[in-house]
Amino acid sequence: MANPQRIPDPRETDPMNPIPPLASSAEADPRLNAANSSRPIENTVVQSRSGGSGILIAAIVLVLAVIAYFIFVPTTPNSPVEQATPPAATETAPATPVPATPAPDATAPAAPATPATPAPDATAPAAPAPAEPAPAPATPAPAPAAPAQ
Repeated sequence: MANPQRIPDPRETDPMNPIPPLASSAEADPRLNAANSSRPIENTVVQSRSGGSGILIAAIVLVLAVIAYFIFVPTTPNSPVEQATPPAATETAPATPVPATPAPDATAPAAPATPATPAPDATAPAAPAPAEPAPAPATPAPAPAAPAQ
């Protein structure tokens, strides 16, 4: 062992040990030295507090309660809920509901964009001019016969 003089002596705290230490001074008996004592040093200091710390704790609890109120209390929605209007007393048949259009599929792929036309090449020959459209016929088409009544 590193220092056998610092080993706690079990006889020191044994209530059944009838033999007191031989020496009465701390220099003569190392067991009586405070540095070699196995008992913890109890230096409890009691101080009075001012009332300001209690007020500070109460203010913190109050602020946390207000924050918790705004977090956990349910809120009303921003837009009012539309209610169905009751049918008028003079109506005999109920109105047919308007069929709802289905929402567009969010997972559907987007429509492909039209490809951009490439820029004309300066070395390529010019495209031929479009042919002129055929002239309209000189005689009009015969009118359809009127139905018999």
